Amino acid sequence: MIWASTTPVPATVPARLSSDIVAQKYNAAAKALMDEEGVPVDDLYNAILPHHDKYWLAPKNIHFNRAGSAFLGRNVANAILTELARAK
Repeated sequence: MIWASTTPVPATVPARLSSDIVAQKYNAAAKALMDEEGVPVDDLYNAILPHHDKYWLAPKNIHFNRAGSAFLGRNVANAILTELARAK
C-alpha cells in the first residue's frame, strides 16, 4: 500500500466546495498516521505545487489538464516502482 496526498486546491474554488487549508490539514493528519504505521507516502501535493498554475484545468476547477494528469501519473508510477524495488 502507498498513500498519496491530495493535491492543492486553487484559491479561486468556491469555499463551499473545498479549500487548500482543509487539504493541507487532511494531508498532515493522514501523513502522521501513515508515518506511524510505516506506510509509504507519495506526496502529490508538494510534487505538483510548483507547477499548479500550468496544470489546472481552469481557475475555478480542482481538476488537472492532460499534462497535469500525466505529471501526476508519472509521480504515482515512480512511487510504485520505488516500493516494488524496495520489496525485492
